[in-house]
Amino acid sequence: MLEQYNLKKEALIKAMKKIDDLGVPKNDAAKKYVIFMDGNAYPPVYLLSMAYAVTYGRLLDSSEIRTERLLISDYEKLGFETMTLEKYHEFQKDEWDKLNSLTNNQENMLGNLRNNSMDLAELHNIMEYRINQSSIRERLMKSNGKCVCCGISSPDLLFLTSIIPYEYCEEFEIVDEHNYLLMCSNHKILFQKGYISFDADEKVDLAEFAKEQEIIFYNLNSFKEYQFSEGQTHYLDWHYDNVFNKKV
Repeated sequence: MLEQYNLKKEALIKAMKKIDDLGVPKNDAAKKYVIFMDGNAYPPVYLLSMAYAVTYGRLLDSSEIRTERLLISDYEKLGFETMTLEKYHEFQKDEWDKLNSLTNNQENMLGNLRNNSMDLAELHNIMEYRINQSSIRERLMKSNGKCVCCGISSPDLLFLTSIIPYEYCEEFEIVDEHNYLLMCSNHKILFQKGYISFDADEKVDLAEFAKEQEIIFYNLNSFKEYQFSEGQTHYLDWHYDNVFNKKV
């Protein structure tokens, strides 16, 4: 049935990214089934409509699309995973339980930090280990899978990097995947230390205190272009104002 709209699988994947940024209107929410990808769920009807908009410039009217139940088999033929809305809610509950455990641990650790019974380096080491055990890294690897600065893509050389340092995070920010980037070890340290950040145009900016030999050694003048999600730009604005150029 999807063939009648002359849409390729790539258009549906682009539509997913668009929905990740813009969300789903209340009236277009899934009724009984969802398309499941990288931990996210997409309404079959609205996803098709958004893919059509990405390709041809307009959303499909509801009268032009049959029910979501009739679309499911077509999505499965294209290799997409589908599930009932009930099953997806069970998945969400399991994920929430895991992440809620992380936030409870973080609250205790931040309390220890304020009481001087845990130093900052220890907090970062523990939180980085635990967050890497969550599904956030897996989802970022599937959706991006490379350093946002230099493009290195070997999983062993990539590290999950919190945009807002853990000691400044609210509880919900510690488990928000938009608060994370994948970076190689060199660029992760430079980012955390305020040597580099991303400006409003999503371009890499170099700190005023970066020395010429450091710029040459780390190849700081040849960053790859990268398009961030709307959620990531929110956190990057904070990093640019509070970490960048500050010699943290």
